[in-house]
Amino acid sequence: MPTPEEKKNNLKRWLDTIQQDSWQLELIISGVVIFLLLGAYAPLKSMDERLALDVLTGSSVLMVIAGGFFILQVAYFSLLITFFLHLLLRGFWIGVVGLRSVSGDFDHSVLDYQPVYLNWLKKKSGSFDDYFERLEMQCIFRSAPSDKLAKTPKNEQSRNTYLCT
Repeated sequence: MPTPEEKKNNLKRWLDTIQQDSWQLELIISGVVIFLLLGAYAPLKSMDERLALDVLTGSSVLMVIAGGFFILQVAYFSLLITFFLHLLLRGFWIGVVGLRSVSGDFDHSVLDYQPVYLNWLKKKSGSFDDYFERLEMQCIFRSAPSDKLAKTPKNEQSRNTYLCT
């Protein structure tokens, strides 16, 4: 019978594995959401046309409804753009993973440049792993736009932790 400490360690390992492999689920969710959002465009557009006609001939209550509908449209296009950007970044990330698995890290010594330029180039380009980590952080940040917007950090320390998770 596993002890509570072993159960906790197993859960922690399982959560770490899920966290590392979450990009597959992110791609599926982003693709499905983009598909659904594109499918909702025609009904949204027809409602917009009907509401525009009603507002021209209607009361101030319809103006308030039209304002709410405008906010809905802004949210719709924001989500569509965000998920599309996430899908593109994650696709690029998959290409970088494939390139990294084939090529390894940058080998600047093969370039046969002058030492001054080589040092500048190493400083500017960094390692392939650093680039991969920056790209990973961008993909993570783009994967949950509503989650990132909904959370408000209470102090500077939690803000730094919040941006890096």
